[in-house]
Amino acid sequence: MTTVTLVTAFFPISREQWSKFAKSTQNYLDYFKFWARIKNDLIIYTSPDMVEPIRTIRNSFGDRTTKIIGIKNLTTKEPKIYKMLQGVASQPYSKNFRLTPDNPECWNVDYNFVMHMKYWFMQDASRHLNDNEMLAWIDFGYNHGGEYYLDSEQFAFLWEPKLSPKIHLFLKHELTNDPIFDICRRMDTYVQGSLVVGPANLWQDLYPIYKREVESLADVGLMDDDQTVLLMCYRKKPEIFEIHNDIKAWHSQIQQTCDIKFKVAEHKKNNMQKFRTKFGHKKRCLFYALKTYKHLSAEEIKY
Repeated sequence: MTTVTLVTAFFPISREQWSKFAKSTQNYLDYFKFWARIKNDLIIYTSPDMVEPIRTIRNSFGDRTTKIIGIKNLTTKEPKIYKMLQGVASQPYSKNFRLTPDNPECWNVDYNFVMHMKYWFMQDASRHLNDNEMLAWIDFGYNHGGEYYLDSEQFAFLWEPKLSPKIHLFLKHELTNDPIFDICRRMDTYVQGSLVVGPANLWQDLYPIYKREVESLADVGLMDDDQTVLLMCYRKKPEIFEIHNDIKAWHSQIQQTCDIKFKVAEHKKNNMQKFRTKFGHKKRCLFYALKTYKHLSAEEIKY
């Protein structure tokens, strides 16, 4: 058994104003409250105005070791990355290259920046631990308040997974050798970024790799969330990772690594739901093909 220190973060990015995928600050506080009773030590990075609301929730569950770090202007921690993302977002075809361009990872600089800063937080937190101590990133909105785990009371436990001293990635789909540009275009997700765990020394090793891969995407006019970048990191240095292929559902990582019999939601689709999903995907592909044809045929080819 290995005791794990958890790291999370919440920085408001005006998501309640989005036309799609909108969520309010209160939504995220409610999501956090669902799992915040967990007994592991917890480090939280957030904006100064959110320190007390977050502390109030965590303290409501009694004696829990918690460190909350307020950061006034997050972009000052990695200004080059933020500027590169702004450059990508200024190119209309960067967004239109994607199959579902309204997804935030295709157009929202602040969203992608916060996703990438997860790994800055991890390397920062790891400086205060011994090399072999385990550290896990967990999304502030993990489980979306009951999307997979149904009973919040079951989170009143100490998570002690049996894991090797590597960075553990939990998959959503089996890995392929498809080129990254095509994965970005199709909007495929292979790695679940909601929970990633590994020893402190490897978080130090990972961040420079992660940062270079974000820059590599930006150099070719693309940006994406951390899940694609984690795949790129795995391809760059697979020896520091352990892959978990026993694919279940989003947010199932904790269930997969402990003995608690969690009450969980069933996410099996019936035949009509499968048909609608398949039809919707084919419809999007058709519109994408027409859009791409118009884009390519509008350009005069110079011989």
